[in-house]
Amino acid sequence: MSNTLNIRGYFSGGLATSFARLISNLIQLAILVFGARLLGPNEFGIFAIAASAAFIAAMLAGGGCKEFILSSLKSESDVREVLMLSVLLAFIVAFIAALIGALIYLNSGHQNISLLVILFSLWILISPYTTAQSAILIRSGRLKAVAVSEIAGELIGLVIAISMLYSNYGAASLVCGRISAQGAQALICNYMTVSFPSPRLTRPVISEFSNFSILILSTRIVGQGRNALTIFLIGAFFSPAGVGYYRAAQRLAGAAQELLSAPAIAVTWSLFRSIKDRHDDANSSDAKAELQNAMEWIVPLLVGIAAPIYIGVSIMSDEILIILLGEEWSPAAPILSILSIAALAYAPIYPSEPLLGVTRNLKYLPRLMLINSIASICLLLPATQFSLITVAWAQLIFSIVVLLNYILLQERVVGIDWKRISQKCSFLVPIVLAMSLVAMLLREGAVANGWNPIVSLVVTAAVAATLYIASVAVVRGRSLHLMIRALRGV
Repeated sequence: MSNTLNIRGYFSGGLATSFARLISNLIQLAILVFGARLLGPNEFGIFAIAASAAFIAAMLAGGGCKEFILSSLKSESDVREVLMLSVLLAFIVAFIAALIGALIYLNSGHQNISLLVILFSLWILISPYTTAQSAILIRSGRLKAVAVSEIAGELIGLVIAISMLYSNYGAASLVCGRISAQGAQALICNYMTVSFPSPRLTRPVISEFSNFSILILSTRIVGQGRNALTIFLIGAFFSPAGVGYYRAAQRLAGAAQELLSAPAIAVTWSLFRSIKDRHDDANSSDAKAELQNAMEWIVPLLVGIAAPIYIGVSIMSDEILIILLGEEWSPAAPILSILSIAALAYAPIYPSEPLLGVTRNLKYLPRLMLINSIASICLLLPATQFSLITVAWAQLIFSIVVLLNYILLQERVVGIDWKRISQKCSFLVPIVLAMSLVAMLLREGAVANGWNPIVSLVVTAAVAATLYIASVAVVRGRSLHLMIRALRGV
């Protein structure tokens, strides 16, 4: 009975963490909308370049302390030593960042850019400590506490960022919002863990942490540094306004992706674990057959939810940008349209990490990330020689490459039959095409008649969504009922 309760506790904690990520993404989207609208493409582009550099610096400053605390430590004293190491490493990286900010001002006189870099150095200083404190809570199974601290921090950051934006503090408002969010979360987590950095460091912990950091950072920079690299390349070949247009479109396209992927991954982890628990070995023939059956309804469900959202954003990109960000952001519409279709290609592979995890095949992910990163660079470098739209097309091609690589990995390593999954998804093709055609015709009519963008968006979305839902219900009504029943049983 206690084991059952423990499993339920972890599952509810996982849902709380997923919910916190959803709230966090919505808050960050709100900050993006207010920030981009009030700053304009040029200043927002400068902020995006500085934020991408700060992201890489914060990753280095963290040193993989969260993963190290979760996977490698046994005693409370070891945890406190790692907290001290994270503080020292963050201080070194933050000091270098602040020094770079000062040098920018001394050599160029760009006060605003220098201020952004110095403010980001404060965020770099706080971020690893916050991550380490949340890892201590996760280590003790207090997932709901992590969720509460994250939501509280993000709400405080939202209030600070928007207040400063309307007080005309410019891009510095967005950085101060991040600093406030991280600082609040660090204080809340530290209050709940009551764990503080140890002034005493031992050679074994330093050695083990150093070796672990090299491994985790090499994997993470390869896997997560691609977006930052894209921003740097655009900044090198285009104007700051070009970076602003691209980054705003990228964040808007990614917002829907993040909102869908977080609960999808949480549910598939739970579902696949339940399958694993029913069998002695997740790689047995019976378990693999059950995983195959699960994939045959999970993937069509994910694609069925994602397709109308991403295609709708692609068709209505002009209206969305005008409503959210204003007329001056309309040049980003073609970029948003292409990146939204690119986001659709990722929907079928949301279950990949849970699938590889329960079958003990996560070891293949770093190699796959390296291959994908090389492919990304090979596509991006030539694309930057032309236009931002060409860069967006390169991202679309890259998303298809990533999809194919994950499909190939699942087929070879886990034995998933993607031909059967594709057949299960095939019923969506005519429905999606019909919905897209109706949406495009409605939008063209709205534009020709001079409708207000809000009216055009609402009417087009309502009619297209009604057609789509009705068509899916007619064609696969019973299948949807079975899917919902399966989800309730997770």
